[in-house]
Amino acid sequence: MILVLIINIVNNSSVMENESFFISEISTNWIFINNTIIATLLILLPKVMKFSNYILYYYNSIMFSVYFSIAIESIGFYSTLHRLAIYAPIEILGLSISFCVGKDTNLSKLEKFVLFIISIILLRIAAYIEMEVINNVI
Repeated sequence: MILVLIINIVNNSSVMENESFFISEISTNWIFINNTIIATLLILLPKVMKFSNYILYYYNSIMFSVYFSIAIESIGFYSTLHRLAIYAPIEILGLSISFCVGKDTNLSKLEKFVLFIISIILLRIAAYIEMEVINNVI
């Protein structure tokens, strides 16, 4: 997140100038499906490439930073932090659980499955809250 902000400041550019970052149709299901795909890949990809979950987790963090920059330019720093504080910890926890499940080989299949289900439940809750925040309900 800090990297994207520094690059914007150094280049004296605006993330808002690039309209390709905007998504015309955001819904709770879209957010949930996107996060579920990321969570599933965080668990499955390390079986193919050992460090792939690190790459995916950091890529997702960079994309979050881009959206964070857009939000700061749109509604301001404090308003952005206030909105993120409502749902981001839940979403980060869900993705972090998936990251740990993909990384830890000492867990049984049942433990991995239960943790994955917990991750999915957290991501569903976060997607619902995020959509309410986007719609200015919360």
